Amino acid sequence: MRTLAMILWVSILGPTAGANETEPVSTVLAFRPSSHGLAYANRFPVALEVPLGFTSWELSTDFGLCGGMIYRVLDAWESSQSIDRSPVRPRLGSEAYWRLVRRQAETLVPGVWAKVLEWQQRPDRERRWCPLTSLRRSVPRELRTLEARIDRGWVVPICLIRRFGFANPSYNHQVLVYGYERSGTTMTLRIYDPNHPNDDTVTLEVTLGRRRLYMRQSTGESNRGLFVMSYDRQRAGRPD
Repeated sequence: MRTLAMILWVSILGPTAGANETEPVSTVLAFRPSSHGLAYANRFPVALEVPLGFTSWELSTDFGLCGGMIYRVLDAWESSQSIDRSPVRPRLGSEAYWRLVRRQAETLVPGVWAKVLEWQQRPDRERRWCPLTSLRRSVPRELRTLEARIDRGWVVPICLIRRFGFANPSYNHQVLVYGYERSGTTMTLRIYDPNHPNDDTVTLEVTLGRRRLYMRQSTGESNRGLFVMSYDRQRAGRPD
């Protein structure tokens, strides 16, 4: 009799508060890298000629402008403007190239560069001897912020921490997040990665383990952590 009464009580009130905690929660915006992102890859080759006495060596190298690219894309998205979808990257020294360079510089100030360096120092898990908060404790707060902003309809820029200690901070990365799915302790982010243009399938999976977090990007890159970057939405649509 008591069991029957409990069944009736649950059927009237519905499931308890914790019953749906494992059900996936997701939001995916209308943004798509194949339609709204830049069509060329984040790879800007440059040739250098190094004089060596009576001869010289020609060195070629590549550098990236991931921050400038994602903020250029975000400017167009927020102002509802179309973006140049040419697969040809801007020529070095051109107006389009310097526009990316300026936006790249703006993504790193004020204080972002210092924040990247500080996050590189953070351990993957809690250490008694380390005064810095671990990435395991830091990233969940960033994910909550990220989720709230996407739920508001915002495409969100984030910085991916890929290096540790005093390694070159320019080897970290910047991407846009336009959707997520949260299931249990795992959140899967849908991202526009300028290293992989026109690809709507790129994802970043973040799993919160007991002692540390685990990150898996569908394109194979290694990541240690992430934090949400600021963006001035009132700037969108202004001339450069």
